[in-house]
Amino acid sequence: MQQWVCCLLWWVELKRFPLSVDIYKHADIGFAWQGDVAIGQFARLVAQVAQHASSNGVVSVDCTLSRRGFKLPWLSATAQTTVQVHCQRCLEPMDMPLMAALNFALVGQVEQIDKLNSDEEYVILGVEHLVGDNDLTSPTVQVDLLAIIEDELLLQLPSAPKHADCQVVQPHVMVDDVALQRASAEQHAPGELQSPFAVLQKLKH
Repeated sequence: MQQWVCCLLWWVELKRFPLSVDIYKHADIGFAWQGDVAIGQFARLVAQVAQHASSNGVVSVDCTLSRRGFKLPWLSATAQTTVQVHCQRCLEPMDMPLMAALNFALVGQVEQIDKLNSDEEYVILGVEHLVGDNDLTSPTVQVDLLAIIEDELLLQLPSAPKHADCQVVQPHVMVDDVALQRASAEQHAPGELQSPFAVLQKLKH
């Protein structure tokens, strides 16, 4: 019975994206994970769309970690989701698909950059990517890979999302009809052509 419970717990852990990954150890064994992650685990992304994000939303992640040139850990991943944002033209909510593709080295020390080819991309790990009390110079570095993936999703958010075709919302000016007629009568003789802009000017104080 105990062995069955242990196997069940191991299977559940395997289905969930790990909260932290030893980038060197997991790169050596060839870490790979594919599945859906609750969007709630991407706190910074949710904060950008919090008023319209679905609590049932997920981010589909396909992620691998391996060793490449000069034994640096290399992250290859894709992440896809759909969030709701406000159209900046009509102010109505709209679905915004997000897709991020990652393919770069994870660099813990600046001098490691010199080991890469000029056309190879990299990310310099910072304290915001680390889990617990980690030292980037240590042979064991626990990293939050989801934080790195979230960085890339945030870069895909447009600063001013808009529908492909929608109307700009025009502000409405409320004018009292009686006051409008009174101002018109005072300024114009019967039968004289009246300018609506001149009438509005009269109402301004």
